[in-house]
Amino acid sequence: MPASRLVAAGAVAGLLAVAVALPPVAIAAPDPAPTVKAPLAKEKYAGLACDPFDRRLGKTVLNNGIGPEARVAAACWQIEWRARAKAPVPAIKVYASKEFPASLVARIKKATAAGHRLFGRFADVRSYEVLASGDGNYSCSKGESIVQGRALLSERPWSDEMNSGCKGSYYAPGGWTSTILGPGGTEYFSWTLIKPENKQMFTDSNVLGPAWFMGAVSHEFAHSIQMQRSVGSTNGQESMGRWFGEGQAQYLGNFAAGLTIGPSDIRSAQLRQLREVMREEKVRSIDLESMENDWQTQLVYPAGYFAYEWLVAHYGAEATFTWWDEWNSDCERPGQGICWRAKSQELYGMSADALLAKLNAYVNAQVKG
Repeated sequence: MPASRLVAAGAVAGLLAVAVALPPVAIAAPDPAPTVKAPLAKEKYAGLACDPFDRRLGKTVLNNGIGPEARVAAACWQIEWRARAKAPVPAIKVYASKEFPASLVARIKKATAAGHRLFGRFADVRSYEVLASGDGNYSCSKGESIVQGRALLSERPWSDEMNSGCKGSYYAPGGWTSTILGPGGTEYFSWTLIKPENKQMFTDSNVLGPAWFMGAVSHEFAHSIQMQRSVGSTNGQESMGRWFGEGQAQYLGNFAAGLTIGPSDIRSAQLRQLREVMREEKVRSIDLESMENDWQTQLVYPAGYFAYEWLVAHYGAEATFTWWDEWNSDCERPGQGICWRAKSQELYGMSADALLAKLNAYVNAQVKG
């Protein structure tokens, strides 16, 4: 799949996985508790990227997991959130068809602003636009007018984009897609289409509830930052592996949702989802390397969420964005396949195999509880 299409397609698939309740699979014993409720001893957090006892956090409730990483990563992003409380937000435009509830339009605007406050400083973004539609004809015509005169990253016509609503285009029910527009990709555009036959998604809290909808649009704009940082690269978004690109978007989209309308403990929801998908796909142990270029598995989203959590805790929030610039610049075969391993020692201070081993151990430890 071309690099220009990679992020958009993956985002749709992942959001559906998070949104839809998977059929239960019989297991021998119930899942352990989703999160550890108490923090570890203070010395366990020494030497990591952020201090969860930072006075700026006040009485903020931070999630805990197996090991110190969950609390440290949450502290990093809570500090970002507080530091940008007064940060100006670029123009936000939401184009909605008449079928789209006003309450969800308001949530989209809130989600977009929340995402910008949380991670918008890592990009040059001048405007946000969202097309929210319950009518394919409206999506097709309105989308065409939105992108007219502004090149799509994919270099395809709007009528061929996923969920454009135009005749012959691919449709993923309730899926979100994103791209960047304008010179340098500074204009961010995301869209969703819910056709009449899927109208229950407007009211079904398990499918299109507030937290999912908030997380979805913020997830997409995290992808837009990734795209912008990859513009001009010969490698594209796939060079670092799908688990990272989706894991970063999944974590940040959900974190923004948790900071606004909740639920505040979205981490527990992600852990339940990871366990459910593992049962559904009959996977007993997470292996991130196997997901780097696998477009069939839904595990990449919740598993990537926890892998990203570990990376933030050890390297900090900003590094997880600047890495895009680094590993996209040095590929043995530019434009072909996964190539972040060539810079693993430089970026992480360890080999790619060593890093993957640590990440796999961490994610699997969360699953076991």
